[in-house]
Amino acid sequence: DLKIPVTGHTHTLVHVDEVPATETEEGVKAHWHCEGCGKNFADKNGETELTENDLKIPVTGHTHTLVHVDEVPATETEEGVKAHWRCEDCGKTFSDENGENEISVDDLRIGRVEKEVQTGENAPAADLVTPYEELIGAVLTPDDQEIINNGSNIKIILTVDVSEDDTSDEDKAAVEKAVDSLDNYKVGQYLNVNLLKVIGDKQEKLTETASPIKIKFELPSALRGSGRVYSVIRVHGGETSVLSDLDNDADTVTVETDRFSTYALVYSEKTGVTPPDGNGTGGGFSKPDENDNAGNTDNNISDGSGNTNNGENSASSGNTVNTGAEGGANSGNNDNTGNIDNNGNTDNGGNFGGSGTENGGSDDGAGNANGSGITDNTDNIGSDNGGDGNPTTGIVLSLVPLAAAAAALTLSKRKKK
Repeated sequence: DLKIPVTGHTHTLVHVDEVPATETEEGVKAHWHCEGCGKNFADKNGETELTENDLKIPVTGHTHTLVHVDEVPATETEEGVKAHWRCEDCGKTFSDENGENEISVDDLRIGRVEKEVQTGENAPAADLVTPYEELIGAVLTPDDQEIINNGSNIKIILTVDVSEDDTSDEDKAAVEKAVDSLDNYKVGQYLNVNLLKVIGDKQEKLTETASPIKIKFELPSALRGSGRVYSVIRVHGGETSVLSDLDNDADTVTVETDRFSTYALVYSEKTGVTPPDGNGTGGGFSKPDENDNAGNTDNNISDGSGNTNNGENSASSGNTVNTGAEGGANSGNNDNTGNIDNNGNTDNGGNFGGSGTENGGSDDGAGNANGSGITDNTDNIGSDNGGDGNPTTGIVLSLVPLAAAAAALTLSKRKKK
């Protein structure tokens, strides 16, 4: 009789508007909320109660608007950026056009190749003048290039030091031998030239490259001189090479080389000297003013291609001088290309034919069927065709009076008869 029944709770409900979901945040559904007990309901009468999960609206997610970004190659001074896809809305980057594989800024880096030149005391200033891409191809291996593509940098260092005291006796002897073979050249300065490759904290000394690179040396003031011709002699692995100067600057020497060890700056003060025709990839050296093949003579360097001399006759292989007198059989003369072909006598400024005393009545070479390339040069016997010619011994000239005397004697005998 004393109990009073529970009166129950009367909800004081207020409407809560929907909070839409975003790409990153969940939303909240519209509902009714009791200010007294804090419960949530789907209806204004408070009959269908809702939980927190019932009210959640899932994150909508992001639909990327992707654009392709082209690769930016690395340079000597700036790193590169790989090709990729970027969302114009959120700024995220991806490796694929579907936006499934997100990548970071570090993933996009392309490393660069930095070059550096280090010169020792009294050594000439130097520079690596090979274009950037060619330098990479010459110095770096495929594995090195993959390292760059993965974002790491690589440094190439050229070192140049004076090595007069450090050069071995064998290398100096090789340089001196090469200098002796050149035209009036002298050794100016011995150098030790090295190439280093640095990846991270690892340094590697290179003795050869896959292809030649260009190095420019600035001539020391002590070696400069008006009219001088410069070259570089390289000794590497027992091979001696002459490296020609590739530039026209009187104060520098630019060479192409693929090996790194002992170098020597050499020069000539002789007026009109032709620089040695050397290159940076072969062993051996050029020898100016010498014949490479018998019968070939060139004013500077014979290249063995059949070039003939200018102003001189060369000694032809196996060619002899005419020894017959009147209508002689031209005994001992080989009819090689460039020799008088014995089709008739001509005076031809001292040239003497073989069989017969006349050639169509011509005695001045006008009717002479002589060998290809024979000229009307006084005292010349051989030709300069193909490099074969008779030596200028003067023997033929001494036979001319003999031939005349023999002809006079024959005529005298005929008159007596």
